[in-house]
Amino acid sequence: MDSPQPSDRPALIRRLIAFISPFRKQLALGLLSSALSAGALPLAMKSMTDFIDSVRRQQVQGSAAYPPGAEQQVVHVGLTIVAAYTGLLVFRFAQGLFLSEVAQRVGMLIRASIFSHLQRMPLAFFHSQRTGSLLATLTNDVNRLQNAAMLLRDGVVLPIQAVIYFVMMLRASLEMAVVTLVTVPIMVGAVQLITRKLRAFSTESQARLADATSILSETLSAPRVVQAFSAESREVERFNQANESAFQAAMRGIRRTSLLTPTVDWIGALAMALILYAGVHFQVPLGSFLLFVMMANLLSGSISGFGNVRGQFEELLGAADRIFTQVLDVVPSIRDAEDATPLPALAGRVEFEDVSFGYDAEQLVLESISLTIEPGEVVAFVGPTGAGKSTLADLIPRFNDPTRGRVLVDGVDIKTATIASLRQQIGLVPQDSVLFSGTIKSNIAYGKPEATEDEIVAAACAANAHEFILAQAQGYETLVGERGTTLSGGQKQRLAIARALLTNPHILIFDEATSALDTQTESVVQEALGTWFKGRTTIIIAHRLSTIVNADKIVVLKDGKIAEVGTHTELLASSGLYSLLYNAQQRGIDA
Repeated sequence: MDSPQPSDRPALIRRLIAFISPFRKQLALGLLSSALSAGALPLAMKSMTDFIDSVRRQQVQGSAAYPPGAEQQVVHVGLTIVAAYTGLLVFRFAQGLFLSEVAQRVGMLIRASIFSHLQRMPLAFFHSQRTGSLLATLTNDVNRLQNAAMLLRDGVVLPIQAVIYFVMMLRASLEMAVVTLVTVPIMVGAVQLITRKLRAFSTESQARLADATSILSETLSAPRVVQAFSAESREVERFNQANESAFQAAMRGIRRTSLLTPTVDWIGALAMALILYAGVHFQVPLGSFLLFVMMANLLSGSISGFGNVRGQFEELLGAADRIFTQVLDVVPSIRDAEDATPLPALAGRVEFEDVSFGYDAEQLVLESISLTIEPGEVVAFVGPTGAGKSTLADLIPRFNDPTRGRVLVDGVDIKTATIASLRQQIGLVPQDSVLFSGTIKSNIAYGKPEATEDEIVAAACAANAHEFILAQAQGYETLVGERGTTLSGGQKQRLAIARALLTNPHILIFDEATSALDTQTESVVQEALGTWFKGRTTIIIAHRLSTIVNADKIVVLKDGKIAEVGTHTELLASSGLYSLLYNAQQRGIDA
């Protein structure tokens, strides 16, 4: 798989906009509402300060505290303020409604894109990735990214507000506005300095959080192991250390962002002192003076808010960078060729031509494997642990591609066929019989959702699962729980066998498929499976050698190479590795 380098800022911003652009209508309405709301407060404040100036002028000319006509003026001012705040209410409600919808839809679109892309990833990708890191990306990073619409709102509206406030300040007093301009570059420079490294801090924080999430995921998925070895306290300590690292990384960013508002406020206080002096020095009318002070305060808030937006934007870019570089931009190494064609119905001939494979190019798991499996043959892969049995079988459905050599089915290089047409004709029963939350029926029909009731029952009977299913509270409609937690290992294995058989595959792969069954149940299952094996190419990966004595061909692997090939009788007579393994197991059984 090709892992791209971190993206530059313009590229990241363009890609973020691409996620937002499908919802540009709602975004435009939200931004328009935000912009309109920006003018409401200045309108209300100017109306009030104009009234103050009017009253002040009339007080200078007369002796009355409130001159004639003041009541009518204040009614007009009051109505103007109410109207302005009514507009503020309506526009802010519309802004929240439209922009929140955009944020939620963007989050939904990003999550769907990530999940869809992950489904196309080969097994090697998941072997190289930590579950916690992927979970952190799907949750924390996506949550940050979906706030792009809100940040866009602030990024657009705050500058508009700042311009409106500064224009109002100019109208109130040109002299005071010129004095204020001295402090604006200082504020902007402070914001730039403080937010400069926030993207790097965000990346480090997310990496430490992924470590903690990985530990959490591991321990929650294996509570029996943890408790069996009384490792609860060790796991708590391990999690606490990772949690502390995540905390410290987060605090480095928080300390930086926490400087922002107080710094801007301090510069704002300096500006306010200059404003007060300038107001008195230039004899600015009271109402205009008050309007200027209020606008200056709002301008300071806008600059401070823009600084916060800048900080959040840097964190958002860090999240976007991780989502793109760690997931969406990773090109699947296992994918259809541009000229790939669908496979017709297979006879089931499988050929390995000088096949080598390694997860790491410098360390091969399989080396120079040449083997032909004829249609309808039952072939067993056996050998010591780590010999490469499952890895060899995984090459047939293209879970991995050979590092060297070719795999052919019915004479066709599987790299030239569409993956879907290949896998639809292969049934797999893995050693770890994973079930999905849902009913027993839906799990059996996972590979063929349109299967009839009779087909599902027939597959269950062949896997010797029908009787135990009927004994459940709701029969085939019984819920199995997440990963099948309500069933025993043997029951899950039989359902996995039924699931594979239901698709009526031309090639069957059984990877230690009966390892969780007792000897008697295994014998019954194998007898029932005998009729299903006829006419299908069947590959059995077995540790219990007594279960494959009737195989047409036994392939013995050692250190990633083929050590022996033959029938059970032939291999016993050769006194090679298979004979040693078989006799050792028989002595264990006898003992």
